[in-house]
Amino acid sequence: MKKILLLALWPISLFSQAQYDTCENALTLNISNNVNCTNPNNLVFFEGNTLSDVPENCLEVNSSSDMWFEFTPAANQTQLELSIPWALTAPFSLYRGDCNSLTQICLEQPLQDTTILTNLIPGETYKIRTYAPPGANSGFSSTICLKLNSGPIIVSDTQYTTEELITDVFFNSECVTVSNITSYTGTANNINGIGYFNRNATTFPLDEGIVLASSDLQNVPGPNINSGGTSDPEEWLGDEDLENILSEQGITFVSKNASLLEFDFAAIADRIDFDIVLASDEYGIYQCLNNDAIAILLTDLVTNETVNLAVVPGTESTPISTSTIRDNQYASNCSSENAEFFDQLTPQGSPQSFLTPTNFNGSTIPLHITGNIVPGHNYHLKLVISDGQDTQVPSAVFLTKSQFNYSALDAENIMISSTTQEILCTEQPTILSINLEGPYDYQWYLDDMPIENATEPTYTVTSPGQYSLLVNYEGTTCHEHMFEYYYINELDLNPIETDDIIIYEDNTDGFASFDLIAKAEQVLQENNYPEFEYTIYISTTTELTEGEVIYPTTSYTNLENPQTLYAITTFSTTNCHAVRPFQLRVIDSSEMVPQPDGDSSQTFTEGATLADLVVVGENIQWYDSDIIIPDNVSNTNDINTPLPITTLLVDGATYYASQTINGIESVYRLAVTVHFSLDIASQTFISLTYYPNPVSNILTLSNANTISNVEVYNLLGQKVFTNNFSNTEIQIDLSNLETGIYMVKVSSLETQKTIRIQKQ
Repeated sequence: MKKILLLALWPISLFSQAQYDTCENALTLNISNNVNCTNPNNLVFFEGNTLSDVPENCLEVNSSSDMWFEFTPAANQTQLELSIPWALTAPFSLYRGDCNSLTQICLEQPLQDTTILTNLIPGETYKIRTYAPPGANSGFSSTICLKLNSGPIIVSDTQYTTEELITDVFFNSECVTVSNITSYTGTANNINGIGYFNRNATTFPLDEGIVLASSDLQNVPGPNINSGGTSDPEEWLGDEDLENILSEQGITFVSKNASLLEFDFAAIADRIDFDIVLASDEYGIYQCLNNDAIAILLTDLVTNETVNLAVVPGTESTPISTSTIRDNQYASNCSSENAEFFDQLTPQGSPQSFLTPTNFNGSTIPLHITGNIVPGHNYHLKLVISDGQDTQVPSAVFLTKSQFNYSALDAENIMISSTTQEILCTEQPTILSINLEGPYDYQWYLDDMPIENATEPTYTVTSPGQYSLLVNYEGTTCHEHMFEYYYINELDLNPIETDDIIIYEDNTDGFASFDLIAKAEQVLQENNYPEFEYTIYISTTTELTEGEVIYPTTSYTNLENPQTLYAITTFSTTNCHAVRPFQLRVIDSSEMVPQPDGDSSQTFTEGATLADLVVVGENIQWYDSDIIIPDNVSNTNDINTPLPITTLLVDGATYYASQTINGIESVYRLAVTVHFSLDIASQTFISLTYYPNPVSNILTLSNANTISNVEVYNLLGQKVFTNNFSNTEIQIDLSNLETGIYMVKVSSLETQKTIRIQKQ
C-alpha cells in the first residue's frame, strides 16, 4: 500500500525548554490523514540544543545545534512539506535505522519546503535531523505536522495477460464467451498503456478493472507530482473510429497515442453494465485547448449495427471527452460543458496534488455505461482512448468489471399461479405453475428447502406450506431468480356439527316433507371460508354423485327416520368441499320438548342482564321474539341468533326463553316481561319519552332532566353510537345503522336508563 507523508511547520510562540536534541529522544511525529493538519505536534526549536555527535556524511553544515524527529512510513513514497521562514536555507538530513546503527541517506536534492521521498522501506524507522540555520532565533516555537495520504492506486501490465484482462477482469462470468481479442498501444520505448488497476484502499471511486492510457501505464498512479506524458519522441498512431465519432459531433479531433482493446463476445443476457472514470492532465489550463476522448463501440454481428456506449449521460450521441465534460471555474476562457459530471481538479503543485491516488490533474465522476444486447447474439466490443492534437498531456480511462442483466426474469408479469388459489385438498390437487417460456432450469422449494425431482415449470402440491421457485438459464447458474413465496393452506374437511331439521306431527308415521332452503341458508351463515366463492349442495352421501344431490329442490321427503343428509360446500375454483352432516327427524307431537318454567313477570333494578332472569329448564337460550312452530312445519331451531347472556335488561321489555333436551330445542318459548323497581334512576327518567319507534333516521328523546350522554348497542353488546349532550330534548341520527333491535342507554344526573328500539 502506498502512502504519502507531508511535514509542515508553522510559527506559534516563543520560549520553551530544549527538547528532541539527540537521536535517542527524537520526536515520533503524529500522523494526519488529510491535507488539513488535524493531528499536529507542538514544540520549540533549538532552545538550549547542542550539536549531536552523529556523523554528517552528506551535507556541509555550519550549525551549533540540531533537532531530531522520526517516522515509520507505510509505503515506499512519502512527502515532507515544510512551511517555516527558513525552510529553504535550513539543512536537513535523512537517516534509516536505530540510533546505534544509523544509515544516512544522501538525497539528490536537499530537503526543502516540499520534498518527495522515494524508495523508502515500509515499516522501517527513519530519522529527520534538522540543523539550526545561521541567524535563526533560538526558542522558535512551531507546529510540525506529518501528513499521511492513502497512497496511489496500483497498476500492472504483468498481473494479467491481455486475454485475462477481458475474460477474468472485465467479464469474469460463465455467462459470456469471448474470442478474437486484439489490442494496440505504444509502439516504441517499451511504452504500454493497457493494464489492470486496483484502488488499493485509496479514495479512488472505482474498485478495480481495466485501465487504458494514452501514455505509459507506470505514469498513471499518483500522486500528481509530474507529467504523465509519453517519452516516445515518435508518438504513436491514433484511432480512426474515435476521430470519426467526434467529427460527426462537430468536434475537432486529431487522434494520437491510442490504446485500445477489442474482442468478440456472446452473453446470455439482455443488457451489459459497467462504470468508467475519465482522468486527464488536460483538465485545468488545457481543457479549452486540447481534447482527449474515449469510445466504447458495441457492434451486433448479426445486424451489423454499431452504437457508441461512451456518451455523456442524458445525451443521445455526445461522446465522452475532456471538452464535453469540463468546468470553467478551472479555465474561464471556455464554457462549462456537462460540469455536473466533473469531479475535482488537483493540479500539480497544489497541496492536494500530493495526496491524489492518480497522476492526473482532474477526472470525471463515475459514469455508468449500459448497452442493450440480444441473448445469444455475437457482438464486437471496442474500448479505446487517445490524445487529441498533442501527446504531452495524457489521459486514462478506468473501466470496472461488467455486469450482465437478464430482465426477462424480472418482468412484473412473470409470477407463480395456482389452479386452486391457496387451497390444498385431496379432491382437487393444487398445481403451481409459472408463465415463463424459454430455455430455463427450474427448482421448486418448500419452506426454503429444495423439493426432490421438482424441476419442471409446474408442480403438484402434496402438502401445505410456503412454495418458491428458482429459475436459471438452462445449463448454467446465470441469472438466477428466486420467485416469491406462494403460501398454500390445507382446507379443513373435517365434518362440522350442524343442527338437525325436526318436524312435529300428531300421530306421525315418521315421514314428512322437509324444506331444505333454510338449512342451506344456515350453512351459508356458518361457513368458515368468507374469502372464497362457494356453492351449497345437500346430498344423501358425502360425494356429489349424480342422482344423489337433493338440493336445490323445493322439498324433500325423508326415506327413513331419522335420516342423515350432508351439506356440502363446494368452492368455485376447486373441487374441494367441506361436509356438514345433519339429520331429518319426524317426532310425534306428544314427545315435543316443553318450554321452560318461570314467572312471566320479574322485577329488577337498572343494570341487570339476562343472566339474572330466573327460569327452570335445561340449556336455556334467550331470544327477543317468540316463534311458535305450527304442526307440519320444519323447525330449523330458529335461524335468529340467541341473545348474549350479558344483554342488559330493558324496563318493560319481554324476553323469550327456550330449553334444549337431548339435542331438541323446545318449539314454544317462555315469555318473561321485565320491570324495574322505582329507584332514584326511575325518578330521574320518570318523564322520559322517545319517538318514533320503530325509527328510520332521527330518534328524538325528551326528559324533564338534562340528558348528558347517549350510547347505542346492538344485540351482540357492541357499542355502535355514543355522544355527549346537555339538553332536555335531543336528536340522534341512526340512519347508518342496519335494520334490527338496539338498546339505547340514556344518562342523566349521573344515572342511566336503557330503552329498546327497533331500527327500520
